[in-house]
Amino acid sequence: QRGDFVKFFHPNLLLPALFIGYVAWNEIYEITPLNEYPIQIQYKNEGEMKLERLKDAVKSAAKKSESQTAFLKEKDEEYGITTKLFAAPGKAIEAAKSTYKYW
Repeated sequence: QRGDFVKFFHPNLLLPALFIGYVAWNEIYEITPLNEYPIQIQYKNEGEMKLERLKDAVKSAAKKSESQTAFLKEKDEEYGITTKLFAAPGKAIEAAKSTYKYW
Protein backbone atom coordinates (compact mmCIF):
# COMPACT_ATOMS: atom_id res chain seq x y z
CA GLN A 1 0.00 0.00 0.00
CA ARG A 2 1.17 3.51 -0.78
CA GLY A 3 0.84 4.98 2.70
CA ASP A 4 1.58 8.44 4.03
CA PHE A 5 4.95 8.89 2.29
CA VAL A 6 3.35 9.23 -1.16
CA LYS A 7 3.56 13.03 -1.02
CA PHE A 8 7.36 12.80 -0.91
CA PHE A 9 7.69 10.61 -3.98
CA HIS A 10 5.26 12.18 -6.42
CA PRO A 11 6.79 14.86 -8.59
CA ASN A 12 6.02 17.89 -6.43
CA LEU A 13 7.90 20.61 -4.58
CA LEU A 14 7.21 19.56 -1.00
CA LEU A 15 10.42 17.65 -0.28
CA PRO A 16 12.75 20.13 -2.06
CA ALA A 17 11.02 23.05 -0.29
CA LEU A 18 11.44 21.35 3.11
CA PHE A 19 15.11 20.65 2.36
CA ILE A 20 15.81 24.22 1.23
CA GLY A 21 14.04 25.57 4.32
CA TYR A 22 16.05 23.28 6.59
CA VAL A 23 19.37 24.28 5.00
CA ALA A 24 18.48 27.99 5.11
CA TRP A 25 17.42 27.76 8.78
CA ASN A 26 20.67 25.97 9.67
CA GLU A 27 22.71 28.68 7.93
CA ILE A 28 21.22 31.38 10.18
CA TYR A 29 20.29 29.76 13.51
CA GLU A 30 21.73 27.18 15.86
CA ILE A 31 20.44 25.38 18.93
CA THR A 32 22.53 25.49 22.09
CA PRO A 33 23.75 22.13 23.39
CA LEU A 34 20.88 20.03 24.68
CA ASN A 35 22.68 19.19 27.94
CA GLU A 36 22.85 22.89 28.95
CA TYR A 37 19.89 24.64 30.55
CA PRO A 38 18.05 26.59 29.14
CA ILE A 39 18.04 25.30 25.60
CA GLN A 40 18.06 28.29 23.25
CA ILE A 41 17.81 29.07 19.58
CA GLN A 42 20.32 31.74 18.65
CA TYR A 43 22.02 33.25 15.63
CA LYS A 44 25.17 31.60 14.35
CA ASN A 45 28.34 33.70 14.13
CA GLU A 46 27.30 35.36 10.87
CA GLY A 47 23.64 34.35 10.97
CA GLU A 48 22.23 37.81 11.66
CA MET A 49 24.28 39.29 8.81
CA LYS A 50 23.09 36.55 6.44
CA LEU A 51 19.49 37.19 7.45
CA GLU A 52 19.88 40.94 6.77
CA ARG A 53 21.46 40.22 3.37
CA LEU A 54 18.56 37.91 2.54
CA LYS A 55 16.03 40.59 3.51
CA ASP A 56 17.87 43.17 1.39
CA ALA A 57 17.95 40.78 -1.57
CA VAL A 58 14.20 40.17 -1.29
CA LYS A 59 13.52 43.94 -1.13
CA SER A 60 15.76 44.53 -4.14
CA ALA A 61 14.05 41.79 -6.14
CA ALA A 62 10.65 43.24 -5.25
CA LYS A 63 11.70 46.70 -6.47
CA LYS A 64 13.04 45.25 -9.72
CA SER A 65 9.86 43.27 -10.31
CA GLU A 66 7.75 46.39 -9.69
CA SER A 67 9.67 48.35 -12.31
CA GLN A 68 9.52 45.44 -14.77
CA THR A 69 5.79 45.03 -14.16
CA ALA A 70 5.24 48.73 -14.81
CA PHE A 71 7.28 48.51 -18.02
CA LEU A 72 5.36 45.45 -19.23
CA LYS A 73 2.04 47.06 -18.38
CA GLU A 74 3.01 50.15 -20.37
CA LYS A 75 4.03 48.06 -23.38
CA ASP A 76 0.86 45.99 -23.10
CA GLU A 77 -1.28 49.11 -23.16
CA GLU A 78 0.72 50.38 -26.14
CA TYR A 79 0.68 47.21 -28.25
CA GLY A 80 -2.19 45.13 -26.78
CA ILE A 81 0.01 42.08 -26.15
CA THR A 82 -2.25 40.22 -23.69
CA THR A 83 -5.31 40.75 -25.88
CA LYS A 84 -3.47 39.17 -28.79
CA LEU A 85 -2.16 36.31 -26.63
CA PHE A 86 -5.58 35.44 -25.24
CA ALA A 87 -7.14 35.65 -28.71
CA ALA A 88 -4.58 33.30 -30.29
CA PRO A 89 -6.00 29.97 -29.00
CA GLY A 90 -9.49 30.90 -30.18
CA LYS A 91 -8.14 31.78 -33.61
CA ALA A 92 -6.26 28.48 -33.78
CA ILE A 93 -9.41 26.52 -32.87
CA GLU A 94 -11.44 28.39 -35.48
CA ALA A 95 -8.78 27.70 -38.10
CA ALA A 96 -8.81 23.99 -37.21
CA LYS A 97 -12.60 23.88 -37.32
CA SER A 98 -12.73 25.57 -40.70
CA THR A 99 -10.23 23.04 -42.07
CA TYR A 100 -12.34 19.97 -41.21
CA LYS A 101 -15.84 19.43 -42.53
CA TYR A 102 -17.22 17.32 -39.62
CA TRP A 103 -15.85 19.00 -36.52
